[in-house]
Amino acid sequence: MNIREVAERLFDLIPAISSSILKDHNIEEISRQQFELLIKVNINNGKPMSYYSNQLKISKPALTCISEKLIDIGFLERGASYEDRRIVTLNITNEGKDFLTCKKKKIIDSIQNKLSVLSEEETNKLQECIEEILRIIRKIF
Repeated sequence: MNIREVAERLFDLIPAISSSILKDHNIEEISRQQFELLIKVNINNGKPMSYYSNQLKISKPALTCISEKLIDIGFLERGASYEDRRIVTLNITNEGKDFLTCKKKKIIDSIQNKLSVLSEEETNKLQECIEEILRIIRKIF
């Protein structure tokens, strides 16, 4: 397999995993992009809007639209950079953290249930493969 084919398979893999995991979990309160933004802000709280738009690979105006509902429902708060008050930052609220914790538990429980059909050998092999994939992805990205 050449590098182009690997890139194409990786391109197919990422949305397939994301869609497979989230499709069984109808997150009615917010959109998938809003959910992804909430996760990013939870991991890297207080960063500028431009940071999150780069992470999500979307424009700043699109990020503003996505973040507005999360701010309106109390999951995120707007802030300002200490160095430059013109730079708008996003911060997760306790309500946003609680929402993520609840959804994460439900999703992990569901994944665990799906994994229960695997043998111990298959589970160990899957874990090894995931660790290897993560190691390689961190190296190239």
